[in-house]
Amino acid sequence: MSIVINPSICMSCGKCVSQCPGNLLEVSRNKAVRILNPSFCWGCAACIKVCPQGALKLFLPPVLGGRGARLSVKASKGTLAWQVELPGGKKINIDAPEGEDGY
Repeated sequence: MSIVINPSICMSCGKCVSQCPGNLLEVSRNKAVRILNPSFCWGCAACIKVCPQGALKLFLPPVLGGRGARLSVKASKGTLAWQVELPGGKKINIDAPEGEDGY
């Protein structure tokens, strides 16, 4: 698994960089964040949960949505709004309360 980054909406805040347990993300000189080695990504989703712009999405394995499915999340007022984008354009929304630690 790995992530995809939308550089047009990334604001280079670095929140995802500080959350990545594998130290796989970097941001430099107001450029969009980039993943250093996608094959080392654990798929933990820590980076997508902290991105205030929703610029990061996690590719899901084929068994969880088909080839090319992606997962994104937005935090809002104590709720995590998860969205699965399936191949073909269908979207599935799942809202869940945030835990005590914000996840």
